[in-house]
Amino acid sequence: MRDQVPNCICNSGRFWRSEMKHLNRRDAGAKRNRQPRVNQEFCADPSLARLGRIRYHDPAMHKHAIFLSGPIGVGKTSLGRALAARLDGGFIDGDDHSDPAHPWYCSILRTSRAILKNGLTMLQDRPLVVVAYPLGCLTWIFYKRSFGDAGVRPVFVNLGASFDDIVAPARGRRFSGAEEARIVVMIQEGYGNRSFGDLTINTANQSFEATLQLLASEVIQIVRSA
Repeated sequence: MRDQVPNCICNSGRFWRSEMKHLNRRDAGAKRNRQPRVNQEFCADPSLARLGRIRYHDPAMHKHAIFLSGPIGVGKTSLGRALAARLDGGFIDGDDHSDPAHPWYCSILRTSRAILKNGLTMLQDRPLVVVAYPLGCLTWIFYKRSFGDAGVRPVFVNLGASFDDIVAPARGRRFSGAEEARIVVMIQEGYGNRSFGDLTINTANQSFEATLQLLASEVIQIVRSA
């Protein structure tokens, strides 16, 4: 147990240091190009604002990475697969790249890099890739910067619903006690309503097909506005 804690701390620290190292290398260029800064309200730590300087609305970005973020059970995976199929894109379930032997916060660097690598591979012969994975501020910055540097425009979609709606029997999914507890925490922490999201959709307001239609329509509009 004693050895596991430092590994987790080290892993999070490596993620942070990786982003800071990248920023320091390009800091002068960012100032010359007057790239936009991240609004500090997005993150509790104001120093994170420095990490938001990337090419985001570059007209040359014809590829897109669509991130679906939200709490457990909100529909990220099912809607993500259907959206990717409808838009002729690739699909990534972020959980497939996590380390089941460790909590998510201990494998966040490995997971994020694997999603990025897989996403860029899919985008070689597809116009877009859809990623189902709950995002925090640091992972948002990582994907925004990393995909942006590769010439891919990331789009971030919040998927939200109340706890009662998520665990309702009509949705057809059963949750363990641990999963239900995690759903409550994720809703409280705002996973379905991130301030950095480009779009927010409540998945409990309509049927699955109607929600998919709305999601596809909104994403297409965002992609075409690039």
